[in-house]
Amino acid sequence: MSKKVIIILIIFIILSMLIIITVYKTNNNSMINANKQYLLLSTTNESGSYEAYIDSNSKNIFNEDIKLFVDINNYDIHSSYDIIYKANDREDKMAGNEKNEIDLILGEGKNKIDVRVYKNNNLEYEATTDIYYIEPYKKQFLDELSTKGVNVHYIDGTWENYNKSLELLYCAGVKYIRAGLKWESIQKSDNIFDFSKHDKWIKLANDYGINIVLNFSGMGNLVGQDKRVNTEEELKKFSVFCNNAVKQYPQIKKFELFNEPNLDYNNWLYATEKDFGWYMKSLKTLKESINNNNKNAEVLAGSSASGDLKNRSVSSKEFFEMICNNDGYEIMDSYAYHTYDILNDKNVEKSKAIEEQSKVINEYGGFIYSDITEYGVSSYSEGITEEEQAAKIVQYSIILDEYNIRIQTLYNSWNIGTDYSKKEHNFGLLHYDFTPKPSYYSIKNYYENTNGAEYIGTFNFVNGVEAHVYNKDGKPIIIVWSTNDNNKAIEYNDFEAKDMYGNRIENVDGKLNIGNEPIYLYNLNNNYFYKAISNVAMQKYNIFLEEYDTMLSSTKELQKIKNDINSLKLYMNEIGKIDQLSQEISINKMKEHFDIGTRLINLYSEGKLDIEYKELSSILDSLNIIGNTFEDLVTVSSNTNDINITNTQKQLELAKAKIDNSNDLEAVYPIKIYNFAQDFYEKANYINSLEEDNSIKNGLIVSKNQHALQLANWAEKFADIYIDKYIEENKVTIDYNNVELTNMDVEVILKGPQDMKILNNDGNASYFFKSNGEFSYQYEIRGRVFEIKANVNNIDKDKPIVENVEENMEYIEVVPKVTDKNLESVTLIHEGQVLEDYRNGDTVSIYGKYKIIAKDKAGNITEINFSILNPDEPFYCIENEYIISNFERQSLNEFRALFNKVDEEYNIYRNDELVTNEILVGTGDILKTKSNKEYIIIVKGDINKDGKVNITDIMKLKDIIVNNLYEDVLVQKAADLNNNNKINITDVMLLKYKIIY
Repeated sequence: MSKKVIIILIIFIILSMLIIITVYKTNNNSMINANKQYLLLSTTNESGSYEAYIDSNSKNIFNEDIKLFVDINNYDIHSSYDIIYKANDREDKMAGNEKNEIDLILGEGKNKIDVRVYKNNNLEYEATTDIYYIEPYKKQFLDELSTKGVNVHYIDGTWENYNKSLELLYCAGVKYIRAGLKWESIQKSDNIFDFSKHDKWIKLANDYGINIVLNFSGMGNLVGQDKRVNTEEELKKFSVFCNNAVKQYPQIKKFELFNEPNLDYNNWLYATEKDFGWYMKSLKTLKESINNNNKNAEVLAGSSASGDLKNRSVSSKEFFEMICNNDGYEIMDSYAYHTYDILNDKNVEKSKAIEEQSKVINEYGGFIYSDITEYGVSSYSEGITEEEQAAKIVQYSIILDEYNIRIQTLYNSWNIGTDYSKKEHNFGLLHYDFTPKPSYYSIKNYYENTNGAEYIGTFNFVNGVEAHVYNKDGKPIIIVWSTNDNNKAIEYNDFEAKDMYGNRIENVDGKLNIGNEPIYLYNLNNNYFYKAISNVAMQKYNIFLEEYDTMLSSTKELQKIKNDINSLKLYMNEIGKIDQLSQEISINKMKEHFDIGTRLINLYSEGKLDIEYKELSSILDSLNIIGNTFEDLVTVSSNTNDINITNTQKQLELAKAKIDNSNDLEAVYPIKIYNFAQDFYEKANYINSLEEDNSIKNGLIVSKNQHALQLANWAEKFADIYIDKYIEENKVTIDYNNVELTNMDVEVILKGPQDMKILNNDGNASYFFKSNGEFSYQYEIRGRVFEIKANVNNIDKDKPIVENVEENMEYIEVVPKVTDKNLESVTLIHEGQVLEDYRNGDTVSIYGKYKIIAKDKAGNITEINFSILNPDEPFYCIENEYIISNFERQSLNEFRALFNKVDEEYNIYRNDELVTNEILVGTGDILKTKSNKEYIIIVKGDINKDGKVNITDIMKLKDIIVNNLYEDVLVQKAADLNNNNKINITDVMLLKYKIIY
C-alpha cells in the first residue's frame, strides 16, 4: 500500500469518527432537550451558549420540589463561572459548572425568577420569567358534596384547552364545572351522533372528581337560521338529540336548558308569547329524556340573565313566572339564573336580583332550588384590577352562600381573550395563556376553607364590617371585610387571621386592620355559631311575622300559632348569648318550629285556613328557610353518635306512598317538599356511611336526618289533603236494587271512583242479601282503607202464619188467627164467596167449605182450605192428635164403617186393651195405626168416657164446674160443646139439649 493511500485512509477514518461523534452528540443533545421540560431562555454568543430550564411542562408548578437547571455549553475549563439566581426576594450565588442543578424555594402564587451567568466576572447570560406555584389542594372533609365551581368553554375541545385548565381547576378545589354541549358539533346526520370530542373532556373531569352542569346549547343551523327550536320537526330532532345525550352521560346529574333564553341577542329569544311555548316544549322534552334515561338527574330550567336587560328581553323574575304559569313548576328541579349586580364601585353589596328571584320562587310555592350558573367579576383596564377581582369574587361567592344558592358556577375559568381593555375577555381565574391570576389563588383558598363546611350566617361583628360564619370541621371560621373604604381596626387576640390567599397575618401591634379584602379568622369560640344562628333566625322570623300577620291574627287557632312563633323567636334571640347547647334541647326546638307547619297543614285540612295550595306551600317554604337555622343549631350542638336514620326512612316511604297515591291529582307541592326531604336524608345517610371521622360529622348526620324527618312529615300530611279532597269529591255509595218490602233477594252494589279497590267479597262490588242483615265492605282508595256497611231490613220471605186451622181439616167451629209483622190483608172465602165483613180473629161456625188467604206486604201468601161441619149431622174430624166425633153409643164396627179419615189399618185401645165390637167407642180411647200413629178419640158430651151421653155426663159436668176440676184435658175437650176453649153453664145447656133431642 502506497504512502498516499495510507494517508487518504487515515483521513477517511478520522472524518468518519468525527461524523459519528457529531451524530452521537446531536442525538445526545436531543435526548437532553427531550428531558428539558420548560425552557426559560437559551442564548449563544462568541464565548459559548447557555440554557436555563425547570422540570415542568409549563409555567404552572404543582410539585413541591422544584429544580432549576442551568447548562453551560462549550464550557471553558480555563475560565471561572458564577451563577446568580433570584426567586422573588431571595438571592443565591454558586460557582458554575458545565451542568448545574439548583433547588428553588417557591411561595404559592406568582414567583419572579431571575438567572444570571458570569464568565470571568462578565455577564454572559440573563433569563427572567414568572413561575406560578400552586400548592396541592388539601382534601377537605365532605368537599365531594360541594356544588361550587366555574364555567368553562370546552365545547368541542377547540377553544379552551381542557387538558391545561382542568388540572388547574382540580388543584384549586373546584367541584363543579358548567359547560356547553354543542349540538351542531355532535350530530353528523339524521340519528348519527359523534360525542367523541365531548367524551374526552367529560372523562377527564370525571377522573378529577369534578361534577358537570351540562348546558344544552350550540344548536346552530340544525334548527334553521334563527337557531331556535320553534317547529314540530325541530322539536322532534331535539328530542332525539336529548335522548342520545342523556344516555351518553349517565354520570352527569345536572342538565341545563339553553343559555339566557330571556335575552334578545342574535335573535335568541324565547320570551315572546309565541316563542315561549317552544321553550316550554323544549323543557318538557329534556325532562322526559331525563325521566326515561337517567332518573337521578335534574333539569335546571331558566338559565336566565338578570340585571340590566336589552329591549325585547324579559327579566329573570318574569321568565320564572312564565314557566310556572305554563305548568313548569312541576317540571323544573331548580331554577338557574345569572347575576352580575352584586358589585358597586366600592364593595360587594347584597343582590337585588337574588332577593327578587328568591321572593318570586317563594310566591309560587317555593321548594325549588336556586342555582346561579353564572356570576363573576372582570378585571379589565376600565374596571378593576386583578387583585380587586380576587377579593370581590370571594365576597361574591360568600353572598351566594348567605342566600342559600345551591350550585354556584363562577364565570369564568379562563380569560377568553388577551385584550385587557375588553370586559368580556377578562372574567377568568386564568390568563389566556392558562397562568393563574390572583383570583385563582383567592378562590382556591376560599374553597379550601368552605368546601365541606356549613354556612351558618351573619352577625354584627363590628360596625362597618361584613362578617360571615362557617362551620368548618366543627369549628367556626369567620370571613370578614370592610363595607367601605375605611379600614376597621379590631383587637387582635385569641384568634388567628389569614389573608384571602391563606397567608398568616402577623400580630404586630395587637390590632387587626380589616379592609376591603376578605380576612379569615380561626380558633374562635363556639359562641359565634350561636350569635350567627340567633341573628339569622331573628331576621327571618321578623320577615315571616310581617308577611303573615293578618292571617295569623284571623282566628283563635292561628293566634295561638302566632304566639308560639313569638316564643320561638324570643328563644332564638337568647341563644346568641350562650357557648353551648345540648343536643336534646336543640332537636326539641327544631321539632317545635316544624310543628308550626304541621299545625297549619292540619288547620288547612280541617277547612280552617282559607288559602290555596300554592299559598300553603309558600308558607311552609318560608318556615323551612327559618328551619335551616334550627338545622344549624342541631349541627353545632350535637354531641352523640347515637343516630337513628331508620325512622326517617320509614317516614319517607310513607310520604312517598301518599304522593304516589296522589300523583294524578296534580299534587306538585308535596312532591317538591318530599324531594327536599329526600336530599337531606341522602346526605345524612351518605355521611353516616363514611368511615372517616370528623368533628362536624355527627352533627351533620343528626341535623340533616332530623330536617329530612320533619319535611317528610309535611310532605305526607300535605299529600293527605289532596287525597282527602279527592275522596270527598268521589264519595263511595251503596246502591240497593230494591228498598221496598220484598220476598226476593236484595242486591247491593258498592259504587266509587275507578281506582277504588274492594278488599273483601272477592273484589266484587255486588253483594246479594238472601235475608235481612248487614255486610261490611272493605275497600281502599289512594292507599286509605275504609269500611262501609250495607244494611238490609226489607226482605220478608216468611209467609203469614194462620193459627188454629190446617189444610183440609174439618172443624165444628174455629177461630182462624193470622199473624205476620207485615200483614197486608186476610180474606175468607165461604163456598166461593168472599166474606166482606170478615175480620182476622173472627169465629167461623157456619158449616161449609172455606179458604182463608193471608197476604203480607212483601207478597208472601198463605192459603188454607178447611171445613166447618154441620152439627146436626154425624161427623168425624181430626184436630192435631185428636179424633173428634159427635157420635155416641157407637160400636167398633159402626165406627169403622163411618170413620174414613185414616187410610191405613188401625185398632182402638182402652187402658192398653184392645176394644172389641161389644164395647162402645168413647172419650179417651186410643186409635193406633199400623204405622204407629196414635190419635186420642174425643166423643163430644161423653164426659165419663163410657161411649154414651146421658144424665150421668150432665152430673159429671156440673161437678167439674162447681168444684173447678179441670185437670183432665180429655174431659175438658169432651165437655167443650161450643168449642170456645171454656167450660161453663153454656156447655151444660148444650149437653142437656143433646140428650133431650
